[in-house]
Amino acid sequence: MIINDIKKVPKKSYYLVTIDYKDYQIEELVLTKYDLYEGMEIDSKKFFQILDESEISSGYNMAVKYLVKYVKSETEIRRYLLGKKIKSRNINIIIDKLKQNRLINDGKMIDAILTSLILSGNGINLIRHKLYQKGFDKELIDSKLEDLDEELYVETINKMYEKALKRYKKYDEYVRINKVKSYLVSRGYTLSDIEKLNI
Repeated sequence: MIINDIKKVPKKSYYLVTIDYKDYQIEELVLTKYDLYEGMEIDSKKFFQILDESEISSGYNMAVKYLVKYVKSETEIRRYLLGKKIKSRNINIIIDKLKQNRLINDGKMIDAILTSLILSGNGINLIRHKLYQKGFDKELIDSKLEDLDEELYVETINKMYEKALKRYKKYDEYVRINKVKSYLVSRGYTLSDIEKLNI
């Protein structure tokens, strides 16, 4: 295989490298690392290694830019990179590198989301559902839910209960209590949570 041409792509971090008259995108860092130049002969095994390294470098940069907007879960980053046509094996390498650089930490992310969801008046069932939707690992979610701040959770359900009582105050007691219970269930609170309120 012969490198026919190397061109810098304006405002991009990669070069277009023409090999046997076909163009490939090679990241600048990888191009420099392998000291590629026009007329250079390169064997196919080394070339495919260079392509993989370039894809990992490019994918890592894309993931970092994606993370800058707001924190993402590992699953969200995987989906994003798959959508960018990055190979699965290279995504695993990128994810490991992001973890090593502490750019991904699903445990800390769940802690932050969990507190926010509790304060927003979400019960355990709704919290679990929302965390599943974000693509977090099921075992990690279950572990975090076992250790949730019980005091904060109880304080919040009591506030939601008081809010519901005011909302349905025009109804007679029997109807009001049923509406309050239905409202709390719709917010994700369990029957066990509701029973503790001594309604």
